[in-house]
Amino acid sequence: MKKKILIPLLLIWILTSCTKDATPVTTNQKDSNTTEVDTSVIKKETSLTVSERCIWCWKCIRIAPENFKLNVETYKAEVISQNNINSTKIDNAIRSCPVKAISREEI
Repeated sequence: MKKKILIPLLLIWILTSCTKDATPVTTNQKDSNTTEVDTSVIKKETSLTVSERCIWCWKCIRIAPENFKLNVETYKAEVISQNNINSTKIDNAIRSCPVKAISREEI
């Protein structure tokens, strides 16, 4: 009978003694890992462009065929759509370009 009473009391004592020494965390404290975003740096509108450096490697078309196509007359990739230019597909296409011919430019 004593064990049934002592175990819950022991648990209550452990829980209350652990929380007495804890320092309260307020919502106004900033975490050292958080960073604030400077909204003045964020570009409002951007345009996707392909420069004359394009070497017709097909990488951008394979990654984002809805945004790029190959121009057979100029042997250069060209932008056919400005939709979703802030997507990860476009980021990957920009990074994969061996001559860095693809870029986003502020309008």
